[in-house]
Amino acid sequence: MLILLVLTLGATNETKIEKLLTSIERVESAGRGSLTPDGDRGRSVGPYQISKAYYRDSGISILSEYRRVRDRAFARRVVLAYWARYERQALRSVNAEALARCHNGGWNWRKKIKATDAYWRRVEKEMRKR
Repeated sequence: MLILLVLTLGATNETKIEKLLTSIERVESAGRGSLTPDGDRGRSVGPYQISKAYYRDSGISILSEYRRVRDRAFARRVVLAYWARYERQALRSVNAEALARCHNGGWNWRKKIKATDAYWRRVEKEMRKR
């Protein structure tokens, strides 16, 4: 399902997704990749600071092990799968704000708008640099 969704994005949207993912990675880990220290007191790991709950919710967890989210390519697959599950329309249209807030605030991010404001501003600032 994830592969089909990515294939239907088209080249322009794929570039936008890449820009967004790169910006989120810069915000989450300053682009340090697998060398990124654990965050949230050890509850989030890897270049996208993915928690175990986020990983399980992505639906990929049945295919492999959580520790693999330290790998940039695998972590990106997890993020895309999470968005495909919870923000399918935002992913199709590449609504960067909705996707970034979902990454930070979880599937219920719309009830946490204020809590995700600063995060979205940081991601948006990074996106302007690209």
